[in-house]
Amino acid sequence: MTGPLPQTQDETTIFGRIDWQLSNDHRLTLRHNYTNLDQAGDRLSSNETHLNAGVFNNTGNSTVASLTSVFS
Repeated sequence: MTGPLPQTQDETTIFGRIDWQLSNDHRLTLRHNYTNLDQAGDRLSSNETHLNAGVFNNTGNSTVASLTSVFS
């Protein structure tokens, strides 16, 4: 096989965040991050007869909750 290999890269990323003031001394923060990646032609693998362009798929989710308090 000669010439350029076809490549695609499709990515979706969503980020959400909520800040909630519970009282004068307490604040709650919630956030979530979602990522979805589909990539064709990312890497090569070979066998005796031809080269194959590989496919890479990755999905990730991350959630964080944080409570900040002031004690006086």
